Amino acid sequence: MKYNENDIKNLFNNELRIWESDDLDWFDKKLVLKLQNNQLDHDEKQRLIDMMKNDQMVMNRYLQLKNETKVESLSFWNFLKPKMTVVLTSVMALILAVIFFNQEEINYNFDQDITRGVGLVKIYPQDNSIIESPLGFLLVENKKDRWLKVKLYYNNQQIWISPFQKSNKFHIPFELKTKLNKGKYKWTITSKDGNTNDTYTFTLQ
Repeated sequence: MKYNENDIKNLFNNELRIWESDDLDWFDKKLVLKLQNNQLDHDEKQRLIDMMKNDQMVMNRYLQLKNETKVESLSFWNFLKPKMTVVLTSVMALILAVIFFNQEEINYNFDQDITRGVGLVKIYPQDNSIIESPLGFLLVENKKDRWLKVKLYYNNQQIWISPFQKSNKFHIPFELKTKLNKGKYKWTITSKDGNTNDTYTFTLQ
């Protein structure tokens, strides 16, 4: 059988296409990962290394899959990193909030008030005084163990009234003291028997 020049070229090109499209589906990313993580047994690993050394197509396949695996790992980390940042930020914000709220309550215990000089006065805030924010409590003189209540006003509007109590210290609720604006305030002391009705003003800055 005789072949002309065109037949020979077509045969050669067909064989070349078959060679270039050699099936390497068995060499997948899972196998690359096993090789990189040293999860193959000795014989299987050696056969794979020999194939890569002796067959350029196998080596090219390995390099291609290796690069793709590296890109996927980086992409996954870049996808995960913002989410981890959000979670860590939320956790830190929650921790700081708990510390802040606990510290707010600690800042207003009576022992610390005395160290700041408040325990040396009988009325706090004193009339026409200027005090720094926040305002945590109102202090009254109550030597006779009377039932007293206090009212707090801002811009001539009542913003808080306490229940009657025999204590000389009236704690302002936390949700209110964090919202007190700077400016002039008025507060009153009223006794249950009606014999006491005192008024004081102060400025919060």
